[in-house]
Amino acid sequence: MDIKTLLNGELKEEVYVSQPKGFVDQDNPSHVYKLQKLIMSQTSSPVHVPLVDMLSSFLISQHFSKSAVDPTLFTRQAGNDLLLSAYMPDAYHMGCQDTRRSTSESAQFLGDKLVSWSSKKQKYTAISSIEAEYITLCGCCAQILWMRSQLIDYGFQFNKIPLYCDNKSAIALCCNNVQHSRAKHIDVRYHFIKEQVENGIVELYFVRIEYQLDDIFTKPLPRDRLNFLIEKLGMRSMSSKTLKRLTKEEDE
Repeated sequence: MDIKTLLNGELKEEVYVSQPKGFVDQDNPSHVYKLQKLIMSQTSSPVHVPLVDMLSSFLISQHFSKSAVDPTLFTRQAGNDLLLSAYMPDAYHMGCQDTRRSTSESAQFLGDKLVSWSSKKQKYTAISSIEAEYITLCGCCAQILWMRSQLIDYGFQFNKIPLYCDNKSAIALCCNNVQHSRAKHIDVRYHFIKEQVENGIVELYFVRIEYQLDDIFTKPLPRDRLNFLIEKLGMRSMSSKTLKRLTKEEDE
């Protein structure tokens, strides 16, 4: 694609502009200019923009999709695995020694890339580890739904999103639509996850504790375990000496 063609597209309408400040013809101050070429323009301009049209046509021909909410954003899905999301919530039951409240932690992935994570104290004291895990699952599910809504706006549809948890009882509670005495004390706000499971938006899977990636956010871990989780999360561990060297190289 010729860059000169892009930057100097032919106008399809007659467009007139006022004389720019500092270049007003003193003999004809009320005259206007007729545009011959359009070098660049904003997408919000009411004038037909050949540059935008040409770029759009080219990107669409290359199997890109135009966003429904942002006409300047084009995306392309390179295979089904690239944008499949995996989420791994966990809860540190009664982790706070002062309030006895549990800590919720979760991580969200787009493909194999960590794009969002959270680690925060729950709002009230959970009676059991099952309740703490259940609350964490609901919080993670809410984040999933938000990310899913954003991706839908950009033309991607996701259902049966894998949601991993290391507590089988919490998973069973999410998949059981019948309320019973052991769950009646849990705040009703957290029960929406059952509807998401029933509708097939998310699917719950059990993950063994050794593959629980969220432990890194709340628990003191041995060095081998810490390095393992850092690698799986796609993070890098750098010493202060390495950071200083990289900062120095960047300044140079």
